[in-house]
Amino acid sequence: MGKEVVGWNWEHVENGLEWVSVRVSWEKKVAEVSLKRQPANALDHQLWSELKKTLEWLDSQFPAVRVAIIRSGLPERGPGRNLFSAGNDLTELDSSRTTKDRFVAFWRTLSMFLASLYRSKLYTIASIHGFCAAGGLAIALACDSRIASPDASMGLNEAQLGIPAPTYWAKLLERVVGYTTASRMLTTGEMIRPPRALEAGLVDCVSSDVGKDVLDELALKLADDHVSARGAASADGFALNKAQLRDEFAREWEQYSINQEPELSWQLLDSSHIRQALHAAMAALSASKKQRQTQTHATKQHSKL
Repeated sequence: MGKEVVGWNWEHVENGLEWVSVRVSWEKKVAEVSLKRQPANALDHQLWSELKKTLEWLDSQFPAVRVAIIRSGLPERGPGRNLFSAGNDLTELDSSRTTKDRFVAFWRTLSMFLASLYRSKLYTIASIHGFCAAGGLAIALACDSRIASPDASMGLNEAQLGIPAPTYWAKLLERVVGYTTASRMLTTGEMIRPPRALEAGLVDCVSSDVGKDVLDELALKLADDHVSARGAASADGFALNKAQLRDEFAREWEQYSINQEPELSWQLLDSSHIRQALHAAMAALSASKKQRQTQTHATKQHSKL
């Protein structure tokens, strides 16, 4: 986080994880979970596993915590270049680089985390700073509230690779924004910006500035408002009603992700046309990365003149 918000005292909690950091405000009853896998928070098996462990850990070790904010811990890059998460690490989906057993483990881990997040007793806030695609948006959709910076763009963009969005991600998007908007976003792979996202109900609030500190302050205000408005009995009521609305869907999601989806997804990913599409996408990402490195090097050299 950049500039600290007055009145918030934080303790960084050692969790032994590489790409997920946690800090807790005990007085405010809020945990802040930051994803920090450079360069784009690409979600590989390890990062999904660390998110799953973090949620289990908060539930079991910190019963006083009532709110979890999920955010990007990556450095700011400037308007239009900031990142919440670019989505799943494509190497986890490339059947020429992984194995069926590894993919099945990967898919079950991410699905169990998302289903658990969706029905968590915590009030969960996704703080979307910048680009948020595919698996990144799935995390946000599983939260209770979503807020975004003005430069954010959001979508389940799997259609751009010629593959369907995972079944329960699509169902969850429809739950949040309705059939018409979900259908358009899913079939086109469209990434939408905050004005339309706000209108569709995909996000609840948009920060007044692209700076991460401004978005963080908005997230903390929502968290503080939630805790302040609810005593112990009301907190129980929140958790019980959330469970009533979400538990059945989450259980169905878990069962499908264990028994059916990994096999069906592997068959699709192991087809030649999908491998070609993934390889083309990875080649484009590699070229873009090299271009950025060249531009950065040129800028540094120019600054020395």
